[in-house]
Amino acid sequence: MIKKRKTVILLVVLSCFLIGGMTAIAKAESAMKIGYVDLQKIFQEYGKTKEFDEKLTSMSDQAQRTLKEGSKSLEELQNQYQNQEQLLSESAKQRRLKEIEDKITELNNLANSTQENLQRQQELYTKEILEDIFSVIDEIAEKEGWRIILDKGTLLYPRAETIIPDDEFDLTEKVIERLNEKYKAENGK
Repeated sequence: MIKKRKTVILLVVLSCFLIGGMTAIAKAESAMKIGYVDLQKIFQEYGKTKEFDEKLTSMSDQAQRTLKEGSKSLEELQNQYQNQEQLLSESAKQRRLKEIEDKITELNNLANSTQENLQRQQELYTKEILEDIFSVIDEIAEKEGWRIILDKGTLLYPRAETIIPDDEFDLTEKVIERLNEKYKAENGK
């Protein structure tokens, strides 16, 4: 009888441990996985960002050369006018001044349209890069079960500048690595 009681008590104790352990496992499984990324770092270290920066720099350099040529042409017109002003009739003076004004307007319009074009292109590139980044973040989150991923720059606590020991929640390097792998595969680099 005592042996049966000990067995029953042992079974009850073991059952409690099993139930408690199963409850702890269920709670652990239902816990939300929350991670973060350093979006600025990802943006800067993505290969496509570097490629697009080079394209924008090239476009900007070309625009600067075009504007410089236009300015040189305007300067020549102004010098010609000043050198010939005394020899020109009043109507010829008016034509030359109109030509100079038209050139100034043309250069101003070119400068404005070039600036708008560069800004528009930068916005398109930025949008494309962010779409790539968010796509990879979604991919990693879905694959690894992350429920929420925040931008490190917007964390209130711990503060973004705080170094978090054992950075198991920081997915930044994983995102950069995956982005650049996909980029290289798409571009054969």
